[in-house]
Amino acid sequence: MAEADPSQSFEIPTPARAISDPRLERSKFIDAFAEIENVIAAVMWSAGLEPKLSAPFGQRLDTAAGLPASPEKLKKKIESYRVELLNLTAIRNVLVHSKMEVLKLVGEREDLICFRHVPFGSGTATLMTCAELRQKTGRLKQISNQMSHLNSPTKNP
Repeated sequence: MAEADPSQSFEIPTPARAISDPRLERSKFIDAFAEIENVIAAVMWSAGLEPKLSAPFGQRLDTAAGLPASPEKLKKKIESYRVELLNLTAIRNVLVHSKMEVLKLVGEREDLICFRHVPFGSGTATLMTCAELRQKTGRLKQISNQMSHLNSPTKNP
């Protein structure tokens, strides 16, 4: 048996599925959602309110949307994103409170992610691909970025 030459470099093959790891995509979505929660809390603090962090996100979002217009642009942004953020909140709740299973479909390039709703015997589930989950994560990051720029003291006079 020949010994390997240590001066030779080699590449470790990466499985194609590693690019679309459902567990990693779920984690990225949850992290992006936590950043939105942080931005909303910052908005409330900048308006002089102590956000009730134990309150459901929807209630905190409603409170932030109802703030007296301290930075008017920010208030309008929150109001414009409110429905979309509430829809993304529902997805976040599914991801956090459901059992995740990865379904490998014959002949398909991408796995299907199945989130079985509690109670598990209820027969209900939410299905999506990694690409769909990545798109939702990207949208959360966009909203967070736009709102945090508006809340920045350098952006508001």
